[in-house]
Amino acid sequence: MKEGVLKKNSKKVDILALHGFWGRGSQWKNLLSSFSFWAPDLFTFDSPWGPQRFQNMKDWAKSWNQWVRQEVGVGVELWGYSLGGRLALHAFLLEPELYRSLVLLSAHPGGELDVQARKSWDEKWSQDFLQISWEELFQKWNGQNLFKHDSLPPRFFEGMSREALSQAFLKWSPRNHSFSLEDLKTFRNRIFWVCGGKDFKYKSLYQRLRAQGRVQNLCEVPTCGHRLIQAQPQDFWAAFEVCRLEHCSVK
Repeated sequence: MKEGVLKKNSKKVDILALHGFWGRGSQWKNLLSSFSFWAPDLFTFDSPWGPQRFQNMKDWAKSWNQWVRQEVGVGVELWGYSLGGRLALHAFLLEPELYRSLVLLSAHPGGELDVQARKSWDEKWSQDFLQISWEELFQKWNGQNLFKHDSLPPRFFEGMSREALSQAFLKWSPRNHSFSLEDLKTFRNRIFWVCGGKDFKYKSLYQRLRAQGRVQNLCEVPTCGHRLIQAQPQDFWAAFEVCRLEHCSVK
């Protein structure tokens, strides 16, 4: 199926899924192979969903929701991993009636950021993705401390737009969220936050948000780091189903 195009009257889609930075929609097959899901590419040259085509995350979310309403319909579940989770949050909070629920894997909701430090970090990486060779970028990006408990991702070089990847740091940074953390409270019973047990940065962030009453459904996958999209399916679902059951018991 062509990325960005979902034909009406095609097989019913249960889940729409958004991948992370420098990823591809096909990565979701690892966790969602038992479901009817659709996951577009965000950073390929021919993607209609890349950051270079939109002003900001809210602008992206408006177009996405319009497409969902026209081509998929109301009641689908929305998933997002890392950067894709930020986009999913915007889409959900903009039109919560469109979605049955929202599942966020290692996604930063903003709020707890040194904005100036993050701006400098974003701008440096944005330039790097325009100037440095793919292989050097791959080594540098995956050498970050955040990924120390993760295996390497696929080398997605061919077909990737450097412009799109570069623009993502400027337009889709968590410092640019158009909502506040308080907005999360309204829909906390419909949002599932999933983190890796070895991802201490996001684990502690989510625990603080839960203590503040902004997060209700928090799931930890003990064997995983940040890259939950690459988790062993049996480990992920064993943990996530417990979270689902707990949610059902308190509804």
